[in-house]
Amino acid sequence: MILSKSNRLNFSTILEQEGNLLSPGGSAFETVLPDGILSVEDLQILERENMIRALRYCNWKIYNTDGAAGLLGIKPTTLIEKMKRMKIKKPRK
Repeated sequence: MILSKSNRLNFSTILEQEGNLLSPGGSAFETVLPDGILSVEDLQILERENMIRALRYCNWKIYNTDGAAGLLGIKPTTLIEKMKRMKIKKPRK
């Protein structure tokens, strides 16, 4: 669960503690660079994991303010394109 006192999340406060990067539990981070610096690959993994969390939270709804795109602050068409590029598909029941 992620809690925020404002409408925006600052991942640096989630990922850093006392100046050291903490790997989120169960994520695919392999390399921890100094001062909490993430590689491009790590950023892509983080973006993918975040999109999947948003989609699950919204029951895979993409459109409208209660959809994942609204939650992420991006256009629904942008989310759909990113899902295609990252091969993210709604799981079958």
